[in-house]
Amino acid sequence: QDAFKFYGFISPPETDEQYCWAKECGYTHLELFYAPHRDGRMEKALDLAEKHGLKIVWLGENFVSQPRPYADHPAFDGIYVDEPLSIGDLEKLSKELDEYLEKYPEKEFYVNFARMNGRSWDVYSGYFKDHFLSKVKTKTVSGDIYPLREPNRNGETMVSFLDYIRRIGKLAVESGSEMYFFVQTMAIHGHNWGHPARRPSWEDIRFLHYVILACGAQGFQHFCYMSPGGPPYTGEFTEEDYACIHPETLERTEIWYSVQKVVTEFKKFQNIALKFHWKGIMPVYGLQADKRSENFEELGEYVASHSYIKSIFAQQDLLVGCFEDDDGNVGLTLVNFCDPYGKQKNTVSIAFNCTEPIAVIKNGEF
Repeated sequence: QDAFKFYGFISPPETDEQYCWAKECGYTHLELFYAPHRDGRMEKALDLAEKHGLKIVWLGENFVSQPRPYADHPAFDGIYVDEPLSIGDLEKLSKELDEYLEKYPEKEFYVNFARMNGRSWDVYSGYFKDHFLSKVKTKTVSGDIYPLREPNRNGETMVSFLDYIRRIGKLAVESGSEMYFFVQTMAIHGHNWGHPARRPSWEDIRFLHYVILACGAQGFQHFCYMSPGGPPYTGEFTEEDYACIHPETLERTEIWYSVQKVVTEFKKFQNIALKFHWKGIMPVYGLQADKRSENFEELGEYVASHSYIKSIFAQQDLLVGCFEDDDGNVGLTLVNFCDPYGKQKNTVSIAFNCTEPIAVIKNGEF
């Protein structure tokens, strides 16, 4: 993979204007979840996607059989199954998927590994390793969690967010898969498991992308692009829960422009970033002890030390994503691990154990 993938969930109405806007925003893919045969929408979506240089991934419950008639379309890029599947579902899926991937080996297939209804991580990872991987050949691992709470910083929430992402990243590495992750690009008041989430600012959206990148992601799925309003989301979202495209006016919102700005920044350095392989994270506690996030430093594969770093100090909590390319060159992603709501800056000092020149990328630029 030589470019980041950006997925817009849910796809907008099938018009030239809407698909042009999705492309202008920077998306590479749109995720559809309606029935393919309903009102000819699938054909319209695929034709518009091809016209505007986008790809379509279909989200469904009947797995392979429904989208198969569209698999040869140039814009059709695969199948996305929402939420962990039961063991019985995996048995049903396995044979169909083997046939599908044998015929279309270049197509996507992935499952969103949500939090499995509060089950422990041991149960979660055991399900993935013992059941999912033994039956399904997946090229991608995906997950979601939405941490931007109302209205103030919640360190525990952010640490849980980080812990979940880096665990998904580890599952991806262990299974030889790519890792995608959902980014919160809308407010979530009536849903989100009883935890209202604020409307994200540009700083919020940028922060979430960099945390996810620091945990090894190659793809970013946005919840949502088109605001949800119909089944299966009826009644779960309020009028304030709009995303990039307003559900009533169908106009671009301020979130659309924030997403465009972040995606543009990420595309500037994607050819460099994707040459590196994720090795883990190194959380570094800030010098201001009263502002530290509890249990933050305990999450890292590199706990306050890395062979490439002689010393590192930060005023606020700092997340370091650790990478290495095929030639053994080290790459580090530094993220100010403070809830952007507080607009707290961070000052970082690093001494390196090396004599070679160091290339620095900031705001997407060298």
